[in-house]
Amino acid sequence: MSSIEVKGLTKVFSTTTGPLKILDDVSFTVAEGEFVCLLGPSGSGKSVTLNCISGLLPATSGTVIVDGVPVTQKKPSYGYVFQQPRLMPWRTVQDNLRFALRAETGKQVPDEDKRIQDVLELVNLSGYENFYPHQISGGMQHRVGIARAYVRDPGLLMMDEPFGALDEMTARRLRAELVTTWLRDRRTVVFVTHDIVEACYLADRIVIYTPKPTRIAEIIEVKLPRPREYGSPEMHEIESQVLAVFERTMKDFMQIIKDEHRAMASVFNEFIVQVDKCESGEEPDFALLDSMIFYLNDFPERLHHPKEDEYLFAALAMRSPSAIGLIEETKDEHKLGGEMLERTISALDQYKIDKSIESRTAFCSAARSFVDLQWKHMNREEQVLMPMAAQSLKKDDWERISDAFRSNENPLFGVKPKGDSSNLKDALSVLRR
Repeated sequence: MSSIEVKGLTKVFSTTTGPLKILDDVSFTVAEGEFVCLLGPSGSGKSVTLNCISGLLPATSGTVIVDGVPVTQKKPSYGYVFQQPRLMPWRTVQDNLRFALRAETGKQVPDEDKRIQDVLELVNLSGYENFYPHQISGGMQHRVGIARAYVRDPGLLMMDEPFGALDEMTARRLRAELVTTWLRDRRTVVFVTHDIVEACYLADRIVIYTPKPTRIAEIIEVKLPRPREYGSPEMHEIESQVLAVFERTMKDFMQIIKDEHRAMASVFNEFIVQVDKCESGEEPDFALLDSMIFYLNDFPERLHHPKEDEYLFAALAMRSPSAIGLIEETKDEHKLGGEMLERTISALDQYKIDKSIESRTAFCSAARSFVDLQWKHMNREEQVLMPMAAQSLKKDDWERISDAFRSNENPLFGVKPKGDSSNLKDALSVLRR
């Protein structure tokens, strides 16, 4: 049986729009004979992890070690079960397995017929050797896919959502058969799923993935004896533990929004300090004003507000139609805020040129109106829209929204709105370099 050690695994793909990070510093181990499930939302990099373990995909950084040897030096011996059976329709069941046995050398393998018969007995398909894929059910085709992975006698089985496309009754029967088969020799298994119940039914340990760029949210050990019973209090307790990890995604997102708002609030506070100077007759720090305007134009207007419109507000409007009127008002505020920022920029440019009282007054008035709108806007979002979202949105909504916001592209992320402003000024000073 195989053992696996994944250390700091990061995978970045090059795309036409730039680098796309799928896995971000993922680390976990799988002991010999252990059944481990990788659980996470669609698109979180679970299949990418399997392909890195198998050596089919190179890691951008980090290492994958199987049986003490990095996969970059030697590809491991493994069987792979796909999301679909992927059988050759022109070959019988036994000939599909025979092809897998001969795939590497193209030659007959010793004891070939016996190995095929043994593995068909293992998955309860004896008697179907000469049937073609179209002559057997979808569930039986999946069993052939599992037999194909077993027939080469690998120490490691990698299974990529093999039951995800099946109805629940068929999937439950096949899970039970898989557990029975696995218990006979306890090969090491890494099983990918997005189904919480499936993971709790199958796994010794569950590695819970965040949305991409994927990190590990938590690893939960399942100490229940097998066979396990669906709906039992013990299973329900494990399922609740896993679900609680996913629900933290919502809380994490709420905190991301609040932290982004705090960073913007720190800029608004300092902006008003400069306006106060201007109104008292002092010359403001024009370089600092330019940096703050550059930030406000670049982050809230170009990134933060469009993300809210596209992801958060779209999901909330779908789940809670009664919120549509409020959402439209908030989106109108986004648009008005952009227009008011443009007026503030124009007024500041004019004031820098002539330094007249009229220009100074126009700039101060435009700046105060802009900041007042932003304060009202952030209060509305945090006090009204966020509680509505917490009540209305579903787990899949939160995963998708958090995925969009998680990169924290705010260059001032983490800057606080109160206290010493030197950190803010230092951060702003590098924005336009």
